[in-house]
Amino acid sequence: MIAEQEIELIAKMAKRMANSTIDSFYKINDKINSIPNNIEELSQIRDFMQSVPSEIEKLDVSIKQGMSVYQILEEFKYTFAEEDDYDK
Repeated sequence: MIAEQEIELIAKMAKRMANSTIDSFYKINDKINSIPNNIEELSQIRDFMQSVPSEIEKLDVSIKQGMSVYQILEEFKYTFAEEDDYDK
């Protein structure tokens, strides 16, 4: 059925959005937790840390968009596989 295919497509889109957002948080975390080799790298990490709040705000928009997509899927009573449900 076309409707089921559309819902499946929306679910794949939601999964990609969620994974992209998670990856962005991991990149931020990795950068903050990296061990500097010299004072310049330490300064770069410090500067990056100052930009984190604005990066989080950008990610908050992605989170809200993703949540709205998941809400639509819930309205259609779409069920994810167990491992996908964990990601949600």
